[in-house]
Amino acid sequence: MTAQSPIDYSTQPQILLTQAFSQYANKVALVFNGTQVTYKALEEQVTRVAANIQQQANLSQSQSSYVALYLERGIDMVVGILAAIKSGLGYIPISTEAPKARCEFILEDSHPALIVTHGHYQALPQFGNTPQVLIESPATQAFVTPDYKMSDIAYVIYTSGTTGTPKGVEVPYQNLLYLAESQIIALN
Repeated sequence: MTAQSPIDYSTQPQILLTQAFSQYANKVALVFNGTQVTYKALEEQVTRVAANIQQQANLSQSQSSYVALYLERGIDMVVGILAAIKSGLGYIPISTEAPKARCEFILEDSHPALIVTHGHYQALPQFGNTPQVLIESPATQAFVTPDYKMSDIAYVIYTSGTTGTPKGVEVPYQNLLYLAESQIIALN
């Protein structure tokens, strides 16, 4: 974007995350409903969930490179997004307020390897047989840093489409980093 870009686009996204976590470890990363989370605590949560995502994706032997996020808005949603990025899978956010039919359509259309959700949602019928990772679960294995490229898909956002049928739009990591760079520059 600019000659003085704050982001090195040759660096993998999970390395950029690790750099941000270590550079700002003791600073507040998130505030939601009176709860504050430092970058260090956020990194610990993200790594825990990313390890669980990797383990479940390996167990399911899915060929999908996506993980669906069925999480309420808040700190857990940010943890889920960053854990998907750290694990090397693209994420698909699904609103917990979306109608059951929309959730079913997105899951059927995208075939995610798994769903990251809260324990109180795990029995929802719209999840079908898709494996799940509970956001609050402790890690059961060590995290292994994956290898992926900036051209890989960071996330898929479903729009309502002109026909009323949701349509998934894939966004690569490079575009996500362009957005991050513009925010860094704008916020100085």
